[in-house]
Amino acid sequence: MVKLALIGAAGQIGTPLSLLCKASDLFDEIALYDLVHVPVAAATLQQAGGSAFAAQALKDDMDPTRLRVIVVGGYSGATIVPLYSQAQPPIHADEKPLARLVHRVQFGSDEIVTSKQGAGSAPTCMAYAGFRFVQSVLAGLRGEDVTEDAFVYLPGIDGGREMAEELGVEYFAVRTVLGRDGAIRILAVGNVNEKEKEMLEVAVRELWTNIATGLAFMD
Repeated sequence: MVKLALIGAAGQIGTPLSLLCKASDLFDEIALYDLVHVPVAAATLQQAGGSAFAAQALKDDMDPTRLRVIVVGGYSGATIVPLYSQAQPPIHADEKPLARLVHRVQFGSDEIVTSKQGAGSAPTCMAYAGFRFVQSVLAGLRGEDVTEDAFVYLPGIDGGREMAEELGVEYFAVRTVLGRDGAIRILAVGNVNEKEKEMLEVAVRELWTNIATGLAFMD
């Protein structure tokens, strides 16, 4: 008898994987677990890209690992909102270069898919993001409070229900504090400029549609 335990079955990758495994005749028994307090590493990937692309664009010998760019919203296209106005250390760029930088963060994975002629995505980038996220989770389990950008189910985390009501969506990437009990609380988006406010509005509209489509499919 072949048994399978799928952890994080309701996550972005977990959901389609669960359906595929259920439809497969390779497994005799499947156990699905949804870890509400363990957010996915998706936003860590975007945050790493936001920092790396900014360091490249500035061409100021800046170490991207020392640049912190908060990324909120979702996981694809216009739902990804890098908050360069909150970057630490602060970055200074004109409007047009900054717009190109934002677009690259939102659609940067397309560059890799195109370069591979459709034969793959960005496994190295995802491996780095996953590695860094796991490091943060382990640090949290050791009792350290660590903050990572993570795509989470807001009502399941301290402070998230209020944000969900304000935004109108229950799933959102936001700064999340990890501790011994997983995701222990979320942090406010903070002050944003007018352009970022517009991007957030677009992101929420697209996320609402994406979430509704996904929930309808599951029903």
